[in-house]
Amino acid sequence: MGAHDPMGARAHERSVFSQLGDDGVLEYIFERVGHAAEPFFAELGVEDGVECTTRYLRERKGWRGIQ
Repeated sequence: MGAHDPMGARAHERSVFSQLGDDGVLEYIFERVGHAAEPFFAELGVEDGVECTTRYLRERKGWRGIQ
């Protein structure tokens, strides 16, 4: 994220399974904008899936998707 952060998302950076705080930022964004009743994600290039952006959504939030 650049210097201008209108949503204040940087303040919510938190890494559980991601490298750069994406877990907290995604949680913050979806709390603000909402999501589908049955949310689904797709992530490319996750290598072994241990450290990635969508693992938090899958394991802690119950989302379905493909990695």
